[in-house]
Amino acid sequence: MKTLSDHAEDIRRERTERLEADIQAAAAQRLAADAERERYAALAAEVGLPPDAPPAEVTRLHNLRKEQFWSEFVNSNTASADTRFRELAAEVGVDITGLHDPRTAVWNVMRQKNHPLLGGIQAAA
Repeated sequence: MKTLSDHAEDIRRERTERLEADIQAAAAQRLAADAERERYAALAAEVGLPPDAPPAEVTRLHNLRKEQFWSEFVNSNTASADTRFRELAAEVGVDITGLHDPRTAVWNVMRQKNHPLLGGIQAAA
């Protein structure tokens, strides 16, 4: 049969284990939040905004850059735009067959690969 001190020691050990688990969980949450802030700051920097810029403005400028790129790409030679797009997709390794939004898929891969057509627009690391 356990004594009072045995039970007290069991309780201390259990509390220490719970406290350590809580500390680890809080540390993991902080680490994830730091990583998200860094990712967001990099996205904002891509379009020339400070790290604390409103998310809607960052999204708007990213979408504007994307639309300007595609507008110039298509309008530079409209007769061969579809062929040129398919060639570009193949060049960056995107199978556009059956994709709902093939332009976005190609755009994202181009940003990740820092494709020369983008003129320095690059995805955040």
